[in-house]
Amino acid sequence: MLVQAGSIDPSKLCYLLRRLVTLAESKTKAYECFEQLLQFIYNMDVAMPELDMEWFVAKAWNIGVLCHRGNDTEEALKFMKIAQDVMQQSESLVEKLGNGLNYQYQELLRMRTSSTCDGKR
Repeated sequence: MLVQAGSIDPSKLCYLLRRLVTLAESKTKAYECFEQLLQFIYNMDVAMPELDMEWFVAKAWNIGVLCHRGNDTEEALKFMKIAQDVMQQSESLVEKLGNGLNYQYQELLRMRTSSTCDGKR
C-alpha cells in the first residue's frame, strides 16, 4: 500500500511517478508528474531514494535537451529548471551534477538572450 497509517512508501511512490512520466502522452503531462514529485517532497517531508531522484533529474533534463534540439528553447528551459529543482533536494546529486547542469542551463539562457537581442535589431 502506498499510504498507510499516515506514512508514504517512497519507493512505491517513485515507481508510480516514474511510470507516469514514462507513459505520459505529452510533455505537459510529464511536466505535471515532475511537479507532483516536488510537491510530495516539499509537503510530505519524504526522503526519496537517491537512485530514483537521479532518474527524475536525468529524465527531466533529457526532455529539456530534446526540446532544445527541436528549437523549443522555452520548453527546454522549463524542463531543465525542474530537473535542477529536483536535484536540489539531494545533497549528493548537487555535488555530483550541480555545476555541470547549472553551467549548461546558464549557457542556454545566454543563447536565448542573445537570439532575442539579435532578433530585435
